[in-house]
Amino acid sequence: NRPPQNVDATIGFFKTGSPVNVPVQGPVPATVSSVTISGRVTRANGQGAGSVYVILIDASDNRRAAFTNPFGQYSFDNVLTGQTYMVGASSKRYNFPDATAVVVNDHITNLDIAEIP
Repeated sequence: NRPPQNVDATIGFFKTGSPVNVPVQGPVPATVSSVTISGRVTRANGQGAGSVYVILIDASDNRRAAFTNPFGQYSFDNVLTGQTYMVGASSKRYNFPDATAVVVNDHITNLDIAEIP
C-alpha cells in the first residue's frame, strides 16, 4: 500500500569476495499516521487541575476539546502526524499561558501545561 523507494541491498558471497552493496527498489518503512497526545494540567502549586478545558487546533482551524480528570490529566486520540497543532488550556478558575505550537510526528505523552501564578 506504499510506493517503493531506493534502498541499498548487501549481497554476500558464499565462498569468495567481499559483500557488495547495490541499489534496489525496496518498501518504504511504515509510519504511524494516527497518534495520541496526552499530558497534565497543573496549578501553580504543582497539583493537578481538574475540569480544565484543553483545546487542540490544527492548521485548518479544526478544533478538538478535552476536559482534564481530577488529577489534571488529558488525552487526544487519533491525532494525525506530520502536522503542527496549537494546544492550550482554559479555565474560569486558573490562568494559563497562550496556546503553543506543537509539531506532531509521534506519540506525545508529556505535553504538560502549568498555571501562571
